[in-house]
Amino acid sequence: MLAKEWKYYLGRYKNSYSGIILSTIVSVGLTGFVLPTIYIVKYVFDELLPSENYDILIWLGLALVVINLIGYGFTVYANHLALKTTKQVITEIRADLLDSCFRMARKHFTSLDLGKMHTSIVHDTQRLDVMSNALISQVVPHTVIVLVLAAVLLYLNWMLFLTMSIIVPFLLVLKRIVKGKQVARVNTYHDSFERFAKGTMHVLQRMDLIKTQSAETVEYKMQVSHVEAVKKDGYGTAFLNNAYRLMQSTITAQIGVLMLVLGGMAVGKGAMTIGALLAFYIAAARMSTSLNALFNAYPAFIEGGESLLTLYPILDFENSRERNDTEKVEFAGDLAFQSVAFSYEEKQVLSQVDFLIKQHSVTALIGANGVGKSTMVNLILGFYQPNAGRILLDNADYANLDYRHLREQFGVVLQDQFFFSGTIRENLTYGLLETSEDDINDACDFSNASEFIKKLPKGVDSKLGDNGVLLSGGQKQKIAIARAVLSKPKLLILDEPSNHLDNATVSVLIERIRSLDYKPTVLIITQDHQLAKDADVIFETTGSGQVQKIERTDV
Repeated sequence: MLAKEWKYYLGRYKNSYSGIILSTIVSVGLTGFVLPTIYIVKYVFDELLPSENYDILIWLGLALVVINLIGYGFTVYANHLALKTTKQVITEIRADLLDSCFRMARKHFTSLDLGKMHTSIVHDTQRLDVMSNALISQVVPHTVIVLVLAAVLLYLNWMLFLTMSIIVPFLLVLKRIVKGKQVARVNTYHDSFERFAKGTMHVLQRMDLIKTQSAETVEYKMQVSHVEAVKKDGYGTAFLNNAYRLMQSTITAQIGVLMLVLGGMAVGKGAMTIGALLAFYIAAARMSTSLNALFNAYPAFIEGGESLLTLYPILDFENSRERNDTEKVEFAGDLAFQSVAFSYEEKQVLSQVDFLIKQHSVTALIGANGVGKSTMVNLILGFYQPNAGRILLDNADYANLDYRHLREQFGVVLQDQFFFSGTIRENLTYGLLETSEDDINDACDFSNASEFIKKLPKGVDSKLGDNGVLLSGGQKQKIAIARAVLSKPKLLILDEPSNHLDNATVSVLIERIRSLDYKPTVLIITQDHQLAKDADVIFETTGSGQVQKIERTDV
């Protein structure tokens, strides 16, 4: 019975059977070019040369050249079909992996080693690609070729063929001996490469921290140790693979020795002609080439198989998927927490929370650090689900909603802003399919980002650096606010908006939000009681994990 990993992998070929079958047929056709070659060689040595008929020999030589050229064309076409099939399969697997990442529940996603996951998705899919190429372009066609040529050799001289076949058990024993060692070596090398890739990512992402902490020497020594491990383990894997290939090539080469010895004896005794021996030799040599191709593909199967085992858990996480059910509800009313409780593992964060955000209102949620404000934002965004109680969007239970559709209606400015290495325009319009130039300018004017953007050489087409490294904290906050309002959200969440902006600026911002023609509902998360005075309704989180509504005079 096939393991579930291989069922998934082979199932990816269900739409490519026609290409595989056609490639196999072409490969079978290739063996057809061996038959006229065998006949011509036998005819030359058994008929033409003894009769000294040399004139036709030239034409037969040209015929062999033409046959080989046509065979080359068939080979190229078969490789084209094989590569087209495997690249499509690997593309679908990579797409599945990306889809799995998007569908992971945040609770599951945040528990993962992202460096390891990144390395696996990038490098293990490449190893799987190599294995797939070996499967379709080597294993499938060469297996067919070996079977066809075996039948031809049996027809030419069954005794010589059976004698030659004693080599095959040695090849199988060699494969069995090497398999365990190859798996161990491959896993060790993969682990070393993973540490190297993660270390490189660590250095690139934390260069400022490394320099400010004067940790260059420590990091350099650590990363060089990873590089040395990759060299050592990579050498071990490559050496074992090369030794295996050399050994199996040496064993298959003995087929030719056996044929010369046994065939020569048969020719000497008159049981076989020289032409028949050479014809048998050509067919056997072609089969030996296919056998070598089959056994040479074995290391790629070891690496690809181990990579498949590593990748499959990313695809198979049914219990850790974010719920995206069929109910798509438009945000047009109130959002309410009803007796909501939530905990991270054993740490209780929220307990019996009742909380209401009214449509078109500005609601403030205040409280100290670590009392659950950001957790409530994560629950509203559908990143986590309550352990008890319910969240309702109007009368629709959050547990039944399509979270992607829900978040399309939200604009969010988080405490920690995320920017990628691109232009300001690209970061502003990220995730939006269509945005006009006027909308971009209006959003930047709204957040006061236009003040500094207009001073940049290329305006909104200026680069902002990886994670906004070329911008100040206040500039990043203004870009984040512009990005949040650009989509004209129905719910705008501002998490600690005064982190990089003064209270006066935030107060002006809230007044501008109130004047927007599409009138978004606003939730402000803050520790600043003074800032909360700009809200219509104020709630406060307490150390006991509860939320209470407070009067404005108590702020």
